[in-house]
Amino acid sequence: MARIILISCSKTQKQGLFMARDLYQGKPFKQSLANAEAMVDAGRADHIYILSTWYGLLDPRRVVANYNYMPANAKQWNAWAQMVMAQLVAKGHNLSKDKFVFLTTQKFYNRLVNPPRSFPQSIKKAIYYADHQNEQQQRVWLLNQLP
Repeated sequence: MARIILISCSKTQKQGLFMARDLYQGKPFKQSLANAEAMVDAGRADHIYILSTWYGLLDPRRVVANYNYMPANAKQWNAWAQMVMAQLVAKGHNLSKDKFVFLTTQKFYNRLVNPPRSFPQSIKKAIYYADHQNEQQQRVWLLNQLP
């Protein structure tokens, strides 16, 4: 079972080409990335991915260009959720057995998890709404989710 941390992207971005981890500039994103990286460094998580409204699932080291896109309706959000699920499967992840920890906004979480989305209802998942707490509170929460 892999332990995967999913982080939502940020509207605030640098202009140009950057590694995804450096592109997004929002405070909640930076806080979530720092905490997720600490969990990987401590051996408590195996993978970190950024949930991008444009690219779908991003490895933090992937070089990408800035963009200005947000799905506008349920059909576009459903297509986005299906793309993210397909990308996870293509990377060899098991949607039924892996543990997914969401350091995301509520919007991202709802678009991926709530029916008729692709995550199975039986999946082990934990959610932390990244835009409402400070870095230390988030780290304590993560330590409890990823012992």
